Amino acid sequence: MAYEERYERRERRSTSTARDRSRRKKGRLPKPVVRIGTFLIAFIVLLLIIIFAARACARSGEAGAYREYIAEVGNIVAASDDIGARLEQLLLNPGDINRANIQTTLDGFVTQCEGLRDQASTMNVPNGLQDDENGAHQILVAVLDYRYKGVSQIKTHLLSALEIEDLTGTDVTASGNGESTSTTIPLSASTAGYVQQIGNSLLLLVTSDILYRETYEAKVSKYLADKQFAGTEAPSSQFISDPEMASSAQVNQILTAMRKTSNLQAVRGVALTSVLVQPDNVEIRQGSTYNLTQSQGLAFIVTVENQGNVDEQQVPVKVTLTSESSQQSPVTSLVPLIVAKETASVTIDGLNATTYGEIATLVVEVGPVQDERYYDNNTLTAFIIFKL
Repeated sequence: MAYEERYERRERRSTSTARDRSRRKKGRLPKPVVRIGTFLIAFIVLLLIIIFAARACARSGEAGAYREYIAEVGNIVAASDDIGARLEQLLLNPGDINRANIQTTLDGFVTQCEGLRDQASTMNVPNGLQDDENGAHQILVAVLDYRYKGVSQIKTHLLSALEIEDLTGTDVTASGNGESTSTTIPLSASTAGYVQQIGNSLLLLVTSDILYRETYEAKVSKYLADKQFAGTEAPSSQFISDPEMASSAQVNQILTAMRKTSNLQAVRGVALTSVLVQPDNVEIRQGSTYNLTQSQGLAFIVTVENQGNVDEQQVPVKVTLTSESSQQSPVTSLVPLIVAKETASVTIDGLNATTYGEIATLVVEVGPVQDERYYDNNTLTAFIIFKL
């Protein structure tokens, strides 16, 4: 009996242990499932980290692109503003500059303005500043184009205006009581036209400042503020410091002051410097007589000097060759351009040699150009006897 009780108790303990083990197994997941779950959680966390890092890198890259763009715009407008400051200095305080230097300086301004406009046209522009919705960068290009056109027009009209002599000035005369009085000489109609043209050109430059400040700078500043890019601000720009420079009164004062500078006053005149006859290759001099070969290739190479300080265009050169038995018409040609203080040559052909043994008269005339006052060096007369 004792043995049966011990056996029964042992069986009950064994059954209870089996039930406990079974309950423990049902209460936890298998090890492979646990490993998979852990891996998925780690993967999701890593994926989120990658996504946030990618977004941060993308934003950093975008911000860098805008910073590079703003830096390049800053360099462009700084160079443009420097041209404007130097242009103002030239107009308001020309000093002892002469016409050749003022033309060279203005040519340089025009070239630089054109280069800055072209540089802006080919920039790498972030999408947010060049799309149809914003389009701020196209406004910048338009601003720089205004400046290029304005400076180009000032160059043309200013140099033309300085060629006119009767600008506004002060005429000092003596009064009956021995004291001097001054009267203002009125503007000529042609000069008044140049004043208006120069004023319109300056107004184009003033408009470029307004367009930049009120449109381009405002658009870019708002866009960058909305994007919250730290360290990026639209640069300021001002080409003309005083908008009143575009007024007729100011332009008139500028021209009057420049006219008082003797080096800027227009001096115009051309001179005949040499005549070379072909095919003999002989230089013809005033009043001399020459024996030349009769030839169907007769030609005269005429060299003309621009003795003024204004570039001359379409300068006429006329050659006349006549004798008692040959009254042929003169031949005229034009020198397209003679830069101030430089020379240019033109070849005149189409004239026939006169009769053998006759004394022919050769007359070569150059100019005159507009407003030329001295003509003694414009003509050469010589005598030619043609030989076989």
